[in-house]
Amino acid sequence: MTEAPPVRILIVEDSADDAELAMRALKEHGLSAESERVETESDFLAALARSPDVVLADYGMPAFNGGRALELLRERDADVPFIVVSGTIGEDTAVKMMRAGANDYLLKGPNLARLGPAVEREILDARHRRARREADRWRVLAERAIENAAEAIFITDADFAIELINPAFAEITGYPVDELRGRILPAVAEGIYPEHFTKDVFAALQSEGRWQGELTNRRRDGETFRELLSMSAIRDADGSIINLVGAANDITAFKQYEEQLDYLAHHDPVTGLPNRRTLARHFDIESWRARRDGRSLGVLFMDLDNFKAINDSLGHAVGDKLLKEVGLRFRACLRDGDLVGRQGGDEFVVLAPGLSNPEDARVVAAKLLESLNAPLRHEDRDIFTSVSIGVAICPQDACDFEQLLQFADSAMYRAKQQGRNTIEYYSTELSAGAHQYLDILNALHLALEREEFELHYQPIVEMHNGTRVHSLEALIRWDRPGHGLVSPADFIPVAEQSGMISKIGDWVFENACRQATEWRAGGLFTGRVSVNLSARQFRLPDLAERIRDVLQRTALPPEGLSLEITETTLMESPEYASGVLAELAALGVRLALDDFGTGYSSLIYLKNFRLHTLKIDRAFITGLPDNEDDVAITTTIIHMARSLGLDVICEGVETEAQRQFLLDRGCSLAQGFLFSRPRPVEEITRWLQERAEN
Repeated sequence: MTEAPPVRILIVEDSADDAELAMRALKEHGLSAESERVETESDFLAALARSPDVVLADYGMPAFNGGRALELLRERDADVPFIVVSGTIGEDTAVKMMRAGANDYLLKGPNLARLGPAVEREILDARHRRARREADRWRVLAERAIENAAEAIFITDADFAIELINPAFAEITGYPVDELRGRILPAVAEGIYPEHFTKDVFAALQSEGRWQGELTNRRRDGETFRELLSMSAIRDADGSIINLVGAANDITAFKQYEEQLDYLAHHDPVTGLPNRRTLARHFDIESWRARRDGRSLGVLFMDLDNFKAINDSLGHAVGDKLLKEVGLRFRACLRDGDLVGRQGGDEFVVLAPGLSNPEDARVVAAKLLESLNAPLRHEDRDIFTSVSIGVAICPQDACDFEQLLQFADSAMYRAKQQGRNTIEYYSTELSAGAHQYLDILNALHLALEREEFELHYQPIVEMHNGTRVHSLEALIRWDRPGHGLVSPADFIPVAEQSGMISKIGDWVFENACRQATEWRAGGLFTGRVSVNLSARQFRLPDLAERIRDVLQRTALPPEGLSLEITETTLMESPEYASGVLAELAALGVRLALDDFGTGYSSLIYLKNFRLHTLKIDRAFITGLPDNEDDVAITTTIIHMARSLGLDVICEGVETEAQRQFLLDRGCSLAQGFLFSRPRPVEEITRWLQERAEN
């Protein structure tokens, strides 16, 4: 057993002998004590800081007295016992000291025999006072904590009769405090609590001492709410439960948020349709049924045609509204049991279970195509779109959801290539194409890092002026390790579909403009460098800003750059295209319509576009001057362009007869192998130097 520490005695006494007598009296009583004697006020204050257990004070001293010592002590600590030990104190003075807070007094001499018991008693009383005050402090703190707690706190007896509740409990339930006191807790919910609630909870409290669970409760006004309820048992000395203490939280908002998160985890936030995760879960069930019943499950991958242009021209808010309408139309035309979900962007997926024959999926797909025949409405305008659909079948093509999605995606791209607004089924040939696509895509990601791209330049010449160089078209080439030069026809479509064309396009712009500035500085070439803009680049919302930045970084004046845009790109969304062309023209760059005649050839839109040049596609030049159709088309385009104030460039000029024919028709700008093939930078630079020297 650990021995108690000695009692710390502070003696206010000017006589060392008297102090020694006091300590001897304590020792004779059996108290283990250590003392410190002081006789001045400053020493007394310093000693108080060392927390004595009791103060023994003479009343009258030359420099200090017991009355002042008592006053200083009580200012600092109400519980430290103060005992007057004096040889001169009278009864009146003793009463006065007791009223001021002294705990006892006794006279020196024979009365010191009482000192030990008095010290022992007063120290014990002081400890009791401190304990009571600490208990009172904790009681008040607990009452305030219960009173101000945000949780609904209650105390019941062992039969669940409410004895105490805090304001939060009354607020959550809507019942006044007095109305709840004495009521049985489950009865407050009026039948909402589950059957056998008290029995089950009490059993848990008996065995574990605590219980926690989620319940539905009812407020006084009849509204139900979700609560998290925790209860603990209070036992008597025999271990019997005498009270239950509980805390309840209204978790209705949390449960609603939880349900919302669950909904968002399984549904597309824009259309409200199932998302990819939900489709995959549904696929697992339906594919199992298809294999069990010997039937087929169709996976239809759909991509809206030209929807990107609609989104860019009208804004994302309108685009989201139209996606919602498309989702509603798809859902309305499907069979019971079919499930449509949104994959992301403008892509949708339909699961069509229970097919007797794989071709039955075509019937489902046809209805989806038909659902978009009527225009979508936004305010007072009609908006037309269509959908390209790729179909893959489980179990014939595969039984894995991700693989079937990939197969259906490949078939959908085939549908796009076939003219859009059509249906294509997956085939093994498409799979081979998909593997080739992935191979090229993976290699493209590394090509930029490894600097595998290079630019070749093909001159555009002024034929009437001795084939003087008018401009140079920058053409990207890919020297892929182990494959040699890869045709742009093989990798540009992959870059377009994957979105990598934007990064590749930025690289082309930067390098072409930088090279043009270098040629200008060397006096080799003062014309324009011409760069092709892909459809995806053209739809970038900050295209004009990007080009402005490149021109500033490379110090190329705007008139030194020409941008070539295909007719198909412009006609995807003529209104949007018109705005972009106006922004680009405002920069001071030249704008050329590439491959004119192979697309829509809409003169109505053409006259409204801010263009400077038409490039006649090589398909119409090849038959000149013998093919009557090519002659008629080329002649018409040249005359039309001149009437609109546009320059004309003819592509693919390879013979002298073609050159002469075009000159006779008033077209002086051309490019083709007759003048020069596309050449690497070093080679075209030497070619320019030779022409400059000659």
